[in-house]
Amino acid sequence: MNKLHVLASRLVAGLVMFVAATAAAAAADAGSARRAEGPKVQVRLEALERDLALQKQILQASVESSDKRLADFATLATMLGSHTTWVGNVVAMVGIGITVLVFVGGFIGYFSVRARAKEEAREAAKFWFDENLKELQNQIQRLTDAAKKSETAIDDHSQRVAIKARTAEDAIEKAGQRVLDRADKKAGPSENAEAMREATEIVRKESEALRHKPEAEFTAEDHYARGLDAFAQANYASALASFESGWALLAEDATPYAKARSLFAKGATLAAMGQSDDAIAVYDDIDRRFGKDESPAVRELVAKALFNKAIRLSTQGRPDDEIAVYDDMDRRFGKDDSPAVREQVVKALFNKGFRLGAQGKPDDEIAVYDDIDRRFGKDDLPAVREHVASALFNKGVRLGTQGKSDDDVAVYDDIDRRFGKDDSPALRELVAKALVNKGYRLGTQGRSDDEIAVYDDIDRRFGKDDSLALREQVAKALVNKGFRVGKQGKPDDEIAVYVDIDQRFGKDDSPAVREQLAKAHFNKGFRLGTLGKTDDEIAVYDEIDTRFGKDDSPAVCGQVAQALNGAGFGRIQLAKQRWGDAAARDALLTRAVSDLQRALAVCADGDRGMVLGNMGYACFLLHDVEAARSATRKCLQIGGQAALDTQQADARLNRVEPEDSQYEQFLAECWDSSGDGAA
Repeated sequence: MNKLHVLASRLVAGLVMFVAATAAAAAADAGSARRAEGPKVQVRLEALERDLALQKQILQASVESSDKRLADFATLATMLGSHTTWVGNVVAMVGIGITVLVFVGGFIGYFSVRARAKEEAREAAKFWFDENLKELQNQIQRLTDAAKKSETAIDDHSQRVAIKARTAEDAIEKAGQRVLDRADKKAGPSENAEAMREATEIVRKESEALRHKPEAEFTAEDHYARGLDAFAQANYASALASFESGWALLAEDATPYAKARSLFAKGATLAAMGQSDDAIAVYDDIDRRFGKDESPAVRELVAKALFNKAIRLSTQGRPDDEIAVYDDMDRRFGKDDSPAVREQVVKALFNKGFRLGAQGKPDDEIAVYDDIDRRFGKDDLPAVREHVASALFNKGVRLGTQGKSDDDVAVYDDIDRRFGKDDSPALRELVAKALVNKGYRLGTQGRSDDEIAVYDDIDRRFGKDDSLALREQVAKALVNKGFRVGKQGKPDDEIAVYVDIDQRFGKDDSPAVREQLAKAHFNKGFRLGTLGKTDDEIAVYDEIDTRFGKDDSPAVCGQVAQALNGAGFGRIQLAKQRWGDAAARDALLTRAVSDLQRALAVCADGDRGMVLGNMGYACFLLHDVEAARSATRKCLQIGGQAALDTQQADARLNRVEPEDSQYEQFLAECWDSSGDGAA
C-alpha cells in the first residue's frame, strides 16, 4: 500500500514536471513566433484568443465536474471505514493527476491551435501575395501614371487659367484705353465702330460683375472698372466720381502705372465734360509726376496725356500752343522704340500737319506729311500704318486744292499701291477714299471714261464689303458715276445707276449711306426734270421727303431740304404750265409755298438764298406781294448779282403774262431797295 502511494506520488510529480517543461517550450516558441510575425498575424491572434477563452471555459467546466464526482466517491469511501483511507488518498492523487492531465491537454491544444493558425496565416498571406503581386504592381504603376498625368493636367490647367486671366486683364486694359481715347479724337483716321462697340461691351461686363458687391468693399480697380462703364455710357459725372474714389484708395506704394492711369482717366473725363482747363491741369500733373519714368507703359500714358492736352488747347483756339506740344512730344519721344509710344508720336505729327493746313500753311503741312512717310513709312504697326496712309491722303487733298491735279492723282495711286491689299478696315477705307478722290480728279480733267473706270473698280473691289465706311465709299462712287454718265448725255444710263443704288442700299440705316441714297434720288429727280418729266420729278422729291424727312442727320436733312426746294420749284413751273386752270394753279402754288417753308426750316445756310428766291416768286404769283418782297430782298442780300440773275431766268421759264413781266419789274425794285444786294 505504501509502495502504491509512493508510485502515485512519483507519477504526479513527473506529470507536473512534463507539463511545466512542455509549457515553457511552447511559450518560448510562441514568443519567438510572435516577434517574427508581429503585426502580420495580429488580427488572426485576436481570433485565437477568443477561441482560447472558449476552451478555458470548457476546461473549467470539466474540472468542476470531476471534482464533484471525486467528492462523492470520497464520501462513499469514508463510509466504508477508516481502513480504506489509503484508497481515498490514492484516489485523491489520481484525481489531481487527471485534473493536471486535462489542463495540460487543454494548454497543449491551445498552443497547438495557435501555432497551426500562425502557420496557416503565413501560408495564406504568402499565397495571396504570390497570386496578386503582379496585379498590385500594375495597379501601383497605373496609380503612379495617373498621378503624374493629373499633376501635368493641373499644371497645364493652371497655366491656361493664368494665361486666360492675363488675356482678360489685357483685353480690359485695352478696352478701357479705347473708351477713354474717345474723349479727344481729333483729325486722325476714322474710329473703328466695331472695335469701339466691343470695348464698350467689355467694360460693361466688367462693371456688371460688381453689381452684387457692396461699394464699401470696392478696391481702386473696382472703382476704375465702374468709372469706365459710366464713361462709355456718357455718364461723365458718375465716371468722374468713380475715378476720384479709385484714386483715393490707391496706396502710397501703388505702381506708377496705376497712379498715372487713374489720373489719365480723370483727365479724359474732364475733357469729355468740356472742362478743358481742369483737364489740362491733370495732364500737366501726369507729366510732372511721371515724365521721367522709363517704363514703356508709363511713358505711353505720359505721351497720351500730352497729346490730349494739345487737343484741349485746340478746342480753346490756341493752335500755336497746340503745335508746341506736338513738337515737345516729338523731341522727347520721337526716337522711342515702344510701339505704343511711336503711335502717339505719329499721331502728334499728323495733327501738327492738319493744324498747319488749317492755318493756311499748305506747304508746311505737306512737309510734315512727307516727314511722317519718311520716318514711319516702313513701320509694320497697324496704328502707325493707318496714320501714314492718312498723311498721304491729306497730302493728296492738299495738292488738289493747290490745283496740282497730276500730283494728287499720283499720291492716290501710291496709296493704292502700298496699302491696296491690306486687310485692315481703316486702311481699306482710306484706299477706297483715295480712289474716289482720284476718280473725281480725273473727271475734272475731262477724263470721264477713266473716272467711270475708277468707280467701277471701287465697286468691284469693295462692293460686297459689309463695313459701314466702305459701304459709304461704294455708294458715293456710284452716285458720282451716275452724275458723270448723265454729263455724257446718257440720262437713261444715269437713272439706271441711281435705281441700282436704291436696290442695293435702300434699306441701309446708316446716316452716311442714307445721305448718298438721298443724293441719288435727288439727282434722279433733277434728271427727270431736265427731260421735261416734271410730274415724275416732283414725285421723286416727294418720295425723298417721305423716306428721309424724319432723319436727324444734318447731311440727310440737307438732301431733304434740297428735295423740298426742288418740289416747290417744280410745282411753280407746273402752275405756270396750267395757268388757265385757276383752282389747279393756286393749289400748286400753295403747296409750293408749304414745301419751301419746310425747306427753310432744315436747309443749310448756303442754300437759304435759293429757297428764299423761290418762296418770293411763289408768293408773288399768289399775289401776296408783302411776303414776296420780304423773301426776295433776303434772297438778293444773300446771293447778290448771281441770285438776281437766277430769279430773272426763272421768270423766263414757261412764261405767263402779264405776271412774269410784273415780276421782273418787282425784282428790279427789290434790287434797287437792297442797295445792290448789300443791305
